[in-house]
Amino acid sequence: MEAARTSGAGQARGGEEAGVRALEAEMAGLRAQFGRMERLLLRSAGAAAAARWSERGEALHQELLEQELPEDVAIEVVSAVEAGAGPGRPWRREEAVAQLAAALAPAVRGRAGWERCRAHALVGPAGSGKTTMLVKLAVLLGLEQRLPVMLVSLDSQRIGGAEQLKTFAQILGVPFAVADHRHGLVRLLDNEAKRSLLLLDTPGFSEQDLAAWSWLPAVLAGREEVGVHLTLPAYGRTRECARMMRRYAPFSPSSLLLTHLDESEATGGLLGELLRCGLPLSYCGTGAAIPEDIQEAGAEWLARRLLSRGGDAARPAPAEGASWATA
Repeated sequence: MEAARTSGAGQARGGEEAGVRALEAEMAGLRAQFGRMERLLLRSAGAAAAARWSERGEALHQELLEQELPEDVAIEVVSAVEAGAGPGRPWRREEAVAQLAAALAPAVRGRAGWERCRAHALVGPAGSGKTTMLVKLAVLLGLEQRLPVMLVSLDSQRIGGAEQLKTFAQILGVPFAVADHRHGLVRLLDNEAKRSLLLLDTPGFSEQDLAAWSWLPAVLAGREEVGVHLTLPAYGRTRECARMMRRYAPFSPSSLLLTHLDESEATGGLLGELLRCGLPLSYCGTGAAIPEDIQEAGAEWLARRLLSRGGDAARPAPAEGASWATA
């Protein structure tokens, strides 16, 4: 009798799982169909708009697409530039930069809101540049907020996972700590965040890892004094970056940090994904140098990079005589 009940329960679960898989397959088919319809409508809209564009407008449209900006954003920018100039009238490159900056503005936040947090945690896949970005932020934020800095590693499971950050802390002359369990992290946040700016480095999580570390998103996302920032490489494929955004959604990140911007030829697709999902971009890593190669994200600065004019924006210089390691 017991075996029959167990067999029946197993069959029921198998039927439920099959039903879920069938529903997921149906939803995937619907999403693909909607995607095809959207691309068809965009191509139609693009063709209609291009019929009214000047030769320079068509060239700008192609340039934006080569940067992998979404078709709808490219159409919006070129149409606005052409309409602003008027029929048959030439327009300046600066007008294209301004219109692209306006289109990107909803996806860019810069440093707004960072000063409210006494701790910042960087989350993201392995190899995304979290540790290097964390050290750059330690220097930048320590100077800006004139607070002592503490570097904290949560990566104690991987061999040598915390050693790189510990070495950086020794070079910079700031305290270092490891918090590899819930109570240790809570204790640090309760005590050290009252007198120091905590910068938290986390390991790269697979989906299985996140299940084992389910306490971490609950701790970080549940505290107002902690800012959580998803860190992704600029050269990542748009689809992969979108998958990482879904994976790290339980952390409720407040912004995106973009690394390896100097190694990416086209970042428009990722910026388009940010426009779609509403996660704002705050800082960009623009090279390997520490601490120089970090840039607060700005819509005009990004627009100039995408349009390959103006080069890098000037990096902010440290305040004269300021010391970021002490209050």
